[in-house]
Amino acid sequence: MKKTLLLALLIILPMMLHALPKEILADKYLIGAKTSIDKQNYQAANEYFEKIVALDIALPDDFYFQYGKNALATKDYHKSMEYINLYLEKAGSGGKYYRDALLMSNQAEEGLVQKAQKKERWHQYREEQEEKRRIEAGIQRYTLTILPTPSNARVQIKYIKARYRDGIRLKQGKYTLKVSKKGYKSKEFTVKLNKDIRRSVKLKKIKKKHKKSSGVWHCTARSDRASGWVERVGLENAKNGAIKQCNLRRQTNSYCRITNCYRVK
Repeated sequence: MKKTLLLALLIILPMMLHALPKEILADKYLIGAKTSIDKQNYQAANEYFEKIVALDIALPDDFYFQYGKNALATKDYHKSMEYINLYLEKAGSGGKYYRDALLMSNQAEEGLVQKAQKKERWHQYREEQEEKRRIEAGIQRYTLTILPTPSNARVQIKYIKARYRDGIRLKQGKYTLKVSKKGYKSKEFTVKLNKDIRRSVKLKKIKKKHKKSSGVWHCTARSDRASGWVERVGLENAKNGAIKQCNLRRQTNSYCRITNCYRVK
């Protein structure tokens, strides 16, 4: 009998909840989230927040504050700052949790800074350990910096996978470098890296070759039967072209002579 009653409650309860307006359900879930945060059950609080979002309604201001508070407790500083700032924007200075939100925003910001510093220290530690291992193994590394002119020229280290950057650390040895830029003559050279190297490389600009144009000429051939015509031909055969026209006229027993040959281009 008890089992049957319990089963009936499990079936009826969700139906009763669905019968409630969405806004009331949101308030109900928000209270559940607050209670879970107070009990430090942050996973349960997140589940309540997800239910509120699933209602697809305009979220109450308190939602943003509580969500940010929960994220801060789990050290998700990015999400905490995002939601706390949303709360401050929506609720303003008259909001119920205004002062608490400002305090939490500062805490989230400090958490981000500390996290970044910790990450930087970790990377520095790893580099130091790597350098220590290389020294112990007899593998020394040095820095390489190329200062090209023009400054936006491309610097490449050939035959290795590593991409060049200023101050790149490389194993002791010989490296072939190429400095190039469109409109400039490229330079390729070898450096022997047995110490830190900083070298300037100046590229020469490529001079553009201007093609000499033969130009265009006008020649006038006059005859006794016509007022004349203009023959437009290239420089190398300007007069020859006009003479050819004259010869054609002579075959018809007309007088022809060439005058006024001048360059127009």
